[in-house]
Formats: sequence, structure tokens, C-alpha cells
Amino acid sequence: MNEKRKELLTGRARFLWICLVMTALLLMPGCGKKNEYNETSIRILKKGRIENEIIESFGMNYYDAGELRKMLEETVQEYNAGTGEKDRVVLKEVKVEKETADVVLEFQSFSDYAAFNKVDFFCGKISEAILAGFDMRVNLISPDGKRAGEEELKSMTDKSIVILSEPVMVEPLQDIEYVSANVEYLDERHARVSGDSEGLAYIVLKK
Repeated sequence: MNEKRKELLTGRARFLWICLVMTALLLMPGCGKKNEYNETSIRILKKGRIENEIIESFGMNYYDAGELRKMLEETVQEYNAGTGEKDRVVLKEVKVEKETADVVLEFQSFSDYAAFNKVDFFCGKISEAILAGFDMRVNLISPDGKRAGEEELKSMTDKSIVILSEPVMVEPLQDIEYVSANVEYLDERHARVSGDSEGLAYIVLKK
């Protein structure tokens, strides 16, 4: 793996990379995943839950899926123990298939995702993001080229927004209305945060 790729791996993706290096896994690009774009993604689920699917390939010489699962289970158990609740984070799936690692984790809330991965992440109403102290001085653009800035954003307080710092695919429940300059709009329910972006990425939803 080259140095640039390593720098792009953050949160659980970075942790997964460390695990695979430690256990000497041989992983190459795979296919046929349930993830439509076949890449690491964050899915916004109902009732505030977050699903994170990590799909990564690594240039090592051997693999041990069992050891990878064990390490991830221990990390999840440690986090849950710290919260006093056993299911704040759930390890749903670990696969090493066709030389590709596919890990699925489910979080009870966006704050669990942020704390577990030690990253900036928010999913909720714009009014709540403002109260949480997120900077709204951002330039946004809609799929049809309409632009919006801080003033317009603060007038949409009842709409939902996703704010994050990781270069991943985002799959929200509602259609996407605006994205910041460091986000690539793909379709109504998919947007990709650029791996070269700096600072936070913003995705405003229509509801």
C-alpha cells in the first residue's frame, strides 16, 4: 500500500489496516458486495442508527479472518463496556472473500460512531448542528448548480445535515439537496467525500 493510501484511511478503516498488517493478511480488490459502489461507506439508518461498511484491500502475504474478527470484537466490547451498555456498537459482519476484507459495524447513534472512531461526525437537524458548535461558514452547491452559503444554511434549520471528516461514501435516508465543495454528488442517495479534502464535509438533505 502506498503512503498516500495510508493517509486516506481514518477511523475504523485505519484500525482495520493496522489489524491486517499485524496479522499479515493478503487482500486484493473484490467484487459482488452488497455495497452498490463497492467501497467503504456510512449508511444513515432509521431511529438515528449508523451502519459503517468497510471494504479494504491490502498488499500483504497471508490472511487470517478469524484473528481479524477477534481483534474487532475485542475493540467493540471495550467500547461498549466504557458506555455501560452492551449494544452501543455491534459487529455485524466480518468477511475475507475473494481477497477483500468486508466489515460491517452498526452504531446506535452518530455520537457513538464519532466516539468509537475518534472522528468528527454529526447527523441531525441543522439547528442541532449549530447548537453543537459546528461551523456553518461553508459554500454549498446543489446537483443542478444552485449555490447556498452560511445565511441560506442557517435558514434551513429544520432540515437534516450530515457533517463528517472522513473520505467515505455517505448513503442517507433522504434525498440530497446540497453538498460542500469537498463532496462529490453521485445520485439522490449517494455522495462521496473527497480523499483530498481538508476540513469538514457537509451534506444537506431535503428533509
